Amino acid sequence: MPKKLYFTGFLLVTFASQAIWITFAPVASRIASEVGTTPTYIGMLAVLYPIFFLILSLPAGRRVDSNLKKYMLIAALLTAASAIGRFISQNLVILYFCQTLAAVAQPFVLNGFVPVAHTLFPSHRSRALSALSIAMYSGMAFSLLTGVYLYERFGMHGLLWPSAITGLFGLVLIAVFNKSIDYRSLQSKVKFSEIKTLMTSKPVLLLGSILGLGVGTFDNLSTWLEPALRHTEASNTAGSAMGMAILAGILSVSPVVGIVSKRGWHTRYLHFATLAVSGGMYLLSTHQPVWLIKSILIFGGSAMFPAYPIILELVAERYVSVGLATGAVGMISRLITVTLTVSAALFISGPKVFFTYLSIPVLLGFFLIFFYEKTS
Repeated sequence: MPKKLYFTGFLLVTFASQAIWITFAPVASRIASEVGTTPTYIGMLAVLYPIFFLILSLPAGRRVDSNLKKYMLIAALLTAASAIGRFISQNLVILYFCQTLAAVAQPFVLNGFVPVAHTLFPSHRSRALSALSIAMYSGMAFSLLTGVYLYERFGMHGLLWPSAITGLFGLVLIAVFNKSIDYRSLQSKVKFSEIKTLMTSKPVLLLGSILGLGVGTFDNLSTWLEPALRHTEASNTAGSAMGMAILAGILSVSPVVGIVSKRGWHTRYLHFATLAVSGGMYLLSTHQPVWLIKSILIFGGSAMFPAYPIILELVAERYVSVGLATGAVGMISRLITVTLTVSAALFISGPKVFFTYLSIPVLLGFFLIFFYEKTS
């Protein structure tokens, strides 16, 4: 029972972390007017996450391997403090400070996925990873699907309550059951030579690149879709469309990962998902009716979201220091994600150029998978 309650707390913190990330994305323009700034500055709140993940991913992975219990507790504390701190004031400085707290915590949360799943449920690792991935995506989906309603019904505070409640309850569960969880098998000191070997190994470089190209595409959709569609009839449906895409992804994670893991179709599935999503983005660059945007985003979400736990499975199968290996893959992926997300601001003048831009990274990921297969 302590394991399940601790895991529940970790699920809640994961949900809160992701909900904080894009809290304001569905109503960025209106929040900007209320705060007295531009939509770009509100959008850049979300960009803090990949920036800090890039900086902290590898150090976080090392800390997670050396003392998982301690750093999961710290991550939960930072996440809850960020969510609650946003109630102090809604000026831009406070928002950026609180967002920074959550952005610092996120590398520890995400790099904890494989070690937590591996240690708590070693015989059901793929199920635990699926559950954590669902919690991660659910936080994003919740913010995108409910953002407009909560803001119109309750104002800015209505956007803040969900992450504050889930973050606080998650922190309580992790703190209460922290001492009853045995992580001794993962608390070994990591040598510098191991870090160097990981960072220069082809599997880590390729998995990190594939992950970054896929995550960067959906980060860009979550962050910049509304500005890119602002002059079209689809502008008001950008948030709900992405929310439905993430919801479709959530529903597909568990069954798809189960089948792929059981049959060993990891790279086959990654080939399918990257090629299909790239084709969908290119199609949207030529046609942008609301129904087509929603349909392709929903299909893209259901195809791409299982790729995250599938890649984590490949990491877990290959490396002993799973936290460090996950951190190395995460650092490489976030380097690519940050580059894609920041540069995407240059391509939001209209839907044609935006979707053309998004079709390129996942197509590159499709070809990189062939190189990864050669390392097996």
